[in-house]
Amino acid sequence: MVRLRSPQAALRDHFYLVIMAGGTGTRLWPKSRTATPKQFQKILGSETLLKTTFKRVSKLVADPDHIFVSTNRACAAMVRKELPELPRKNLIIEPEPRNTAPAMAVAAWVISKRDPQAIVATAPSDHVVLNKKKYYQAIEQGIRVLTRDPNQLITVGIKPTYAETGYGYIKLGAPYRAKLKSQILNPKSQIFQVAKFVEKPSEKTAKQYLASGSYLWNASYFMWTAEHFLELVAQFLPEVSKRLPQYPEYFASFPNVAIDTAIAEKTKKILVISADLGWSDIGSWAAVFDIMKKGGVRNVASGKFIGIDTENCLIQGADRLIATVGLKNMVVVDTGDVILIAEKGASQKVKQVIEQLREQGETKYL
Repeated sequence: MVRLRSPQAALRDHFYLVIMAGGTGTRLWPKSRTATPKQFQKILGSETLLKTTFKRVSKLVADPDHIFVSTNRACAAMVRKELPELPRKNLIIEPEPRNTAPAMAVAAWVISKRDPQAIVATAPSDHVVLNKKKYYQAIEQGIRVLTRDPNQLITVGIKPTYAETGYGYIKLGAPYRAKLKSQILNPKSQIFQVAKFVEKPSEKTAKQYLASGSYLWNASYFMWTAEHFLELVAQFLPEVSKRLPQYPEYFASFPNVAIDTAIAEKTKKILVISADLGWSDIGSWAAVFDIMKKGGVRNVASGKFIGIDTENCLIQGADRLIATVGLKNMVVVDTGDVILIAEKGASQKVKQVIEQLREQGETKYL
């Protein structure tokens, strides 16, 4: 087993970050679509979510050469346009969408060829992290653990602030102390063994999780040494491991499976860092409203908007004027060719609109 140097040296010389940008999420339809997914949209301001993520993680690495982006073939050109500073060789292109486990396996293999001592963290491209300081602290804690205990898989879990039914959860196990000296890890650090991963709960169960204080939201942030992660791939995804040297030739034959179910839920040595990051996966228009609402403002609006007796609404306009009268707790999104009008609390049901459009063959709106 490779013995890494100090955490400081690892951060400078052996730390790499992979931005996962292959998703084709449509939960923010009609703004986010198959051709222009959420990570390429300016949902919360003047920058795309991908650009915001890139800037955030750039603070963690020595130079852009230590940042990789994993995406699919359809999105590759958009990544290059959005991130011109990303070295071309650091763009890992999936020939076919195969979910996060094969994508991370390829990333680990590519990075290990460059640096066998690599420590790698992954970051979704379309999440919001408001507390960057705590994010950086969590990643640094992970690096410190992996320099001393490289056979761990680490995930970052989010302290829940309400009973969310749309996320998976992580049940906390015993506090992690093994192999770490006090000067390496603060005894107050919130690092635990993972007791188990649990799927999206009912509202009643989510409330129980919140009250117990023993569960975290599963945000799908992972850290590992490239060497150990490839060992896990060989153990749990042998068909992928055998074909990695031939990448990208056999990628389409890889199973379509998430890292959580393929590896994280099966390995015995997995830790979770509990963190309060001000995090959101922006999984609905209601989430966009919650993030953008400030102080006592009545509505969150972009574009030309006039609201009469309108409260707690999210208005996203294009070129046309949007005028509302007597509207409460609603979402209105105008993209020029589509108008979405939804009750804010039901905005996650937009996926049902997507399903009907597919059934009707209206692919131009997807």
